Amino acid sequence: VTVSVLYWPFLSHMAASGAAPLDLLRANVGAPVRVLMRDSALDGVRSSAGDGVVVGLEGGLVAADALGNVVVRDVKEVTRAEGSDKAVVSAAVVAEARFVRGDAVIAITAVPK
Repeated sequence: VTVSVLYWPFLSHMAASGAAPLDLLRANVGAPVRVLMRDSALDGVRSSAGDGVVVGLEGGLVAADALGNVVVRDVKEVTRAEGSDKAVVSAAVVAEARFVRGDAVIAITAVPK
């Protein structure tokens, strides 16, 4: 499964520090986040939200809401298209989500194959 990730404030930090997108995600492990999920199987209308935490796991990264719903699991790699604010994430399990932490916003959206 492939998802596209938009990094707003992270792009400038990434350019300045040379950090990879996955490293930036891992740097937020343990951070409180707001998780918004939309059920695309239900025509994209119904969504759920909850306060959660970014949890790091060996071999990947998980973002879970307070109910334990998995948003992204087993992230394999993150790459970024040159000249673009979009990164490509290879993951085993994905759902549409947006994480908001202060002024840092990461939007993860599932892309159909």
